[in-house]
Amino acid sequence: IYRPIPLTPLWAIGCKRENFTADSLDRNNSVPTTSNEVNTNMNGNFLTTNGTISPYVGELVESLGMNRLRGGGVGNKVMNLLEGKGDCYIQVRCFLYSVI
Repeated sequence: IYRPIPLTPLWAIGCKRENFTADSLDRNNSVPTTSNEVNTNMNGNFLTTNGTISPYVGELVESLGMNRLRGGGVGNKVMNLLEGKGDCYIQVRCFLYSVI
C-alpha cells in the first residue's frame, strides 16, 4: 500500500508466508485523515468513505458508539488502520460486506 500525498510518501508491504513486513508509516499522526476529525469518543474511530454511507453502515457506527472518520480511497483507509487512526473499516459493495 502506498500513500503519495504527504511530502514524504508513506507505505506498507508484507508477505505473511515469508514472515516479512516493512513500512514507513505515520507514527506521530502528522498526516490527517481526509475528514481531519479528531477522535473524542472512547469507543474509537470507524473509518468510512468520504461520500454517502448506506443506512446499514450509519446505524452500525451509531450502535457501536463510534466516531465516523472519513477517508478517501481504500488504501488510505487501510493505512489509517495500520497507523492506529481508525479502529475498524467496512467496505460495502453490491450487498457484500468485508470487515477489516
